[in-house]
Amino acid sequence: MLLSNQLVATAKLRIESPTRITEADLRRAHSDLYYALFHRICQEVASSVPLRSDFSASRDVYVALYRSIEHGTIEKQCRDKIIDRFGPALTKFAQQFVTFKDMRERADYDPLEKFEISALRTAIAIAESVLSQFDGCDETERRSFAFYLAFRLSPRPTP
Repeated sequence: MLLSNQLVATAKLRIESPTRITEADLRRAHSDLYYALFHRICQEVASSVPLRSDFSASRDVYVALYRSIEHGTIEKQCRDKIIDRFGPALTKFAQQFVTFKDMRERADYDPLEKFEISALRTAIAIAESVLSQFDGCDETERRSFAFYLAFRLSPRPTP
């Protein structure tokens, strides 16, 4: 199971506890959803490096590429109008990335913000949907999108 899907599952577990759900649970769940989208982009980019057990350098390159991706770069690229050229599923992913990043920042840094279980359940459903749609996209389009987000690539305007 991809790390992104595990993070969404963890967010679900945080609100399905038989004991009292705390404010910390709600905050961490919002953070989990953001990181699910972030790690899906990292995994898509890094997966362009074939991993071979008999070639240890491939692991090092994979990890270095995965770790080179910056949160702020992805957010900036998600806000770029060029993102609309990637199609509706990937455009929706970009929009949700920005929304979830803002939500995570409020959860992590605004002690006065209050979170509701119902809003979190909706956010979980949205995260599952955008991840599923992302995974359902053509591999070339999906990989191009991930590289665009990760590396400040600016395609030339179409004539």
